[in-house]
Amino acid sequence: MTREIDHIVLCRSDLDAMVSLYKKLGFTLTPKAEHPFGTSNQLAQLGSDFIELLSVTQPENITPSSPGAFSFGGYNRAFLNKGDGFSMVALKSDGWQADRAHFETQGLDLYEPFEFSRLAGQPDGTEVTVGFKLTIATHPEMPWAIFFTCDHQHEPKYFYKSPFQSHANTAIGIAEVMMVAEDPGLYTSYFQGLIGKNCVTEHDSGLIIDTGSSVINVIRHGELYERFLGAPNISDGDTRMIGYGIHVQDIETTEKVIQASGINYQRRGKSLWFSAPETSNVIIEFSETSAVI
Repeated sequence: MTREIDHIVLCRSDLDAMVSLYKKLGFTLTPKAEHPFGTSNQLAQLGSDFIELLSVTQPENITPSSPGAFSFGGYNRAFLNKGDGFSMVALKSDGWQADRAHFETQGLDLYEPFEFSRLAGQPDGTEVTVGFKLTIATHPEMPWAIFFTCDHQHEPKYFYKSPFQSHANTAIGIAEVMMVAEDPGLYTSYFQGLIGKNCVTEHDSGLIIDTGSSVINVIRHGELYERFLGAPNISDGDTRMIGYGIHVQDIETTEKVIQASGINYQRRGKSLWFSAPETSNVIIEFSETSAVI
């Protein structure tokens, strides 16, 4: 068994600025959507996963958290109080009830079921209602790196749209989630319960978690920044998501888009990466793939 990534959540206090950046980076974005709990988003839909650009836009609608109840808006507001960045990872669901039952057998910390619906703009300008049921399974030692499963309560045709999945940078899927931790081995059993027992590999630098078409790398702070020499070190010692990788079809086309964006980058073979104040110092790496995703 393995559990694939559904989407990643990038959180910034200025949603318009983040949207402007991602358009310059060659992503096609969905129209702005509002959640009933104080946040708004726009998405970069890929093959079977997506990037969620999120911000708190209506703080008066945030529901306070309470024992056993997770506040999506409240968590992301608190995250933004520490600074912009990469706040959450959503995993694909086997059905929220099955997710919950499985996580309970694994001894994971769970919150009450969380569900909501919102309007989603379509390419033709119309709107449809889409719904989601989230199962949030946390680890007490990583309060700023939240994982949950996302059970889509709608048919895929009402969510994924081919005009939104075509990107000037040739992006087709999430390749990697990069995390830093002082002691990656502390999270071995957590990821075994969350993703799959045989999906977690321990190595000298940390953990590699195979989610199918992508991986989650949990490594020590210094070693990540050795891999990405020159990247700003914004970590404060917390375990957290610090970057992500994207599969692209044509790295030459991707490079032209990044050059036009004005962001400094580094090229390594069939990949290029960058991390800048405009990206909230989140590392972004584009890598060419021949795989069909």
